[in-house]
Amino acid sequence: MTSSDPASQKSGDSMRKRILLGVVVFILTVILVGFFSVGLEVTNTTEFCTSRHSMQVNLKEFQEKKTHWNNRVGVHANCADCHVPKSFWPKMQAKIMASRDLLHEILGTIDTPEKYGAHRLEMAESV
Repeated sequence: MTSSDPASQKSGDSMRKRILLGVVVFILTVILVGFFSVGLEVTNTTEFCTSRHSMQVNLKEFQEKKTHWNNRVGVHANCADCHVPKSFWPKMQAKIMASRDLLHEILGTIDTPEKYGAHRLEMAESV
């Protein structure tokens, strides 16, 4: 067989396509994992957690607790420090639970301070 053999060319073209597909899949995977990681980090910030209207009550209470917000050594605790586990699967479970709270805010279940207060104990016990 020579390189001009049609079967050999077809085999070579097929191999190049598989390699190209593998490279494209690898690059897309790296990009998706990167976006996922950035998303996890962004959603772990106090700014993100308290950006929801209902969480403004918690932000005020959080800021009033001097040991969490402003203390003599300058350490500032974030919401995720206490409310988001460090290991992967428990973290994913916490994120899913938090998205449920976001859904209830969108649906209007906890979109006012009064409604939030009525459900606060139930939400706290589920954390």
